[in-house]
Amino acid sequence: MDKSNMDLVLDIFKALSGELPEQFLYRESGDSFELRTLESIGNSMPSEMQGSGWNLIGCQVA
Repeated sequence: MDKSNMDLVLDIFKALSGELPEQFLYRESGDSFELRTLESIGNSMPSEMQGSGWNLIGCQVA
């Protein structure tokens, strides 16, 4: 995912939720992608989810 697409997604997430967490998990699937906060994954570990196609990013990186 290029930087402009990630910036757009983060802007939309911030507009909808009112805040922007420090870290996200995202997964691309064709021409769509999913975005999750670490709080939304419950008892799952980010490293476990990374093995199934999720990538961990910090909003400062994007």
